[in-house]
Amino acid sequence: MDESATKVSSKLSDSKRRKAEDQIEKHRKPIEYDTTEYPVEVLITKIDQNEPWKADWYIPNYQRQFIWHEGLQSKFVESVILNIPIPFMFLAQ
Repeated sequence: MDESATKVSSKLSDSKRRKAEDQIEKHRKPIEYDTTEYPVEVLITKIDQNEPWKADWYIPNYQRQFIWHEGLQSKFVESVILNIPIPFMFLAQ
């Protein structure tokens, strides 16, 4: 637990903490997921921003805009070429 969470937690009485935990448990929903490894080429062909109606995957307008500068892009490509593990991508169906 980080410092700010510890401060908030210490300010709550035991009964309020239990009530909050019970509320969280009551509203908890199981999430089904699957992990799949795709080669980068597959990901590129599934996301076609030039012709979104042909794409298998759609990126909604509210998704944050592309923010990687050229240095980060270069490091990512280098990681792919050198077969260095890259971070997970989370996709929703």
